[in-house]
Amino acid sequence: MANKDRLNHHLFPNKYGVWCFQYKIRNGRKYKFSLKTKNVGNARKLRDQYIDEIRQHGRILEPEPEANTFGEVAQEWVDWKRTKIGEDIRDYTFKDLYLYNINKYIMPVFHAMLINEIDFEIIDKFTGNLKREDGKPLAGSTKHNIMIPFTGIIEFALIKGYIEKNPLDLVNPIKVNHKKSQPLSQDEIKRFLQHTSPLYKDFFAFMFITGLRMGESAALKWEDVKLAGGYINVNETYVRGNFYDPKTGSSKRQVKLNGITRDILVRQAKKTKGKGEHVFLNRDGRPLRANSINAHHFRPTLKKAGLSENRSCRDTRGTFITNALDAN
Repeated sequence: MANKDRLNHHLFPNKYGVWCFQYKIRNGRKYKFSLKTKNVGNARKLRDQYIDEIRQHGRILEPEPEANTFGEVAQEWVDWKRTKIGEDIRDYTFKDLYLYNINKYIMPVFHAMLINEIDFEIIDKFTGNLKREDGKPLAGSTKHNIMIPFTGIIEFALIKGYIEKNPLDLVNPIKVNHKKSQPLSQDEIKRFLQHTSPLYKDFFAFMFITGLRMGESAALKWEDVKLAGGYINVNETYVRGNFYDPKTGSSKRQVKLNGITRDILVRQAKKTKGKGEHVFLNRDGRPLRANSINAHHFRPTLKKAGLSENRSCRDTRGTFITNALDAN
């Protein structure tokens, strides 16, 4: 054990196994930095080189390894994530949520900062200043989603040896008030459908009855509709203007049609078949987008019908599940 300690004198591994160099010279100056290698042989060679320079010249001649900027580490993390997910990125959480939040909120503040100079006070100030475009504070859930890729980048820097400590350890977690689903009752569904636009009445009714998610309904293609067999195939979801595999592997499924949903699809065929691949289209002949449907149709209909407006299209799925349980 003593021999091993001598071999690794002035070296220590961080908790991720990256070797670091530390040395105190007579004038009181201290050197302590990552060698950015997990190979102990390479770490010993670098250590010997630095100690020889200190003994001959009183200092390290070669500059200490330059600290990476946050932007450089973030790009390295993104490239690493891409290789894990695959070149054909189908993970919409990464592509459309993480990358969106990195570019919109994180990079404008942290891009040029040195990664090893970012401390908990800077991070606390950043989260406290996160606001919507109208100047109002962002919801806790949105802040939480912004901090997921930020946390990933910081932890990646720690593993790579670019920083010695995780500044997030001293940051208070963001409080998230999880919104409870507010499913509609059978009576509320009737009132809702009575007040909605004729253009989208069948779309909403289809979601209420089948339990399809908003993105799954918007991505439904005519080739997935099997009227003769009495079912549809759910193969894709539509999120932020892009088509992806559904949320989970089990989300690829067959959904049986009843008389009402079959009639809805027959009516839709007269409206949209031949105008595009998809069953449900907006006035411009394009697939329906969740944010637009929620803002311009779902919530305004709730208001017209005198129903609670603190809901979104997600609650159509909760309604399906609740009513399915009530029926048993």
